[in-house]
Amino acid sequence: MVLSQTLDVSALTTVASGVAVGAVAALLLQGKFRWLLAGAQLVVGAGMRDMKMVLIVRSDLEMGKNKAAALCSHAALNCYKKALSDIPDITKKWEKSGQTKVVLKTPGKDDILTLAKTAQNEGLVAVIVYDDAPQQPDTPSVLGIGPGPAKLVDKVAGHLKLF
Repeated sequence: MVLSQTLDVSALTTVASGVAVGAVAALLLQGKFRWLLAGAQLVVGAGMRDMKMVLIVRSDLEMGKNKAAALCSHAALNCYKKALSDIPDITKKWEKSGQTKVVLKTPGKDDILTLAKTAQNEGLVAVIVYDDAPQQPDTPSVLGIGPGPAKLVDKVAGHLKLF
């Protein structure tokens, strides 16, 4: 008799727990109890793109993909080093949020210089990588901006197309 009562209580507890979890999940999916999710943005997937770095390649130079990739790597590393010393809190947040990097293109030298100045005026890290190739010595080729808040980076470079 005691064994069957224990099984009944155990089964009842399991069923009740399952119903409670299902009800709370349904309410959360319907948007109820949003306050329970406050501060848990990373768990539900939102907020993963709050921080980013962009790498902007000059399209007028018509450099190969390998060359562009190498120069983008230099720009990303230099931006990261500068950000570590200048804005360590933002850099840590970027590291924890997936280290988003986006490669964009712009048509020319004047655009790179203007975008760099605009980014700096907005308080963002901006690093220009100069190509030392014999055919184009000391040519500003790639601009790195960030890491920084995605909205701020987009304010500077959001109008550019993907490379």
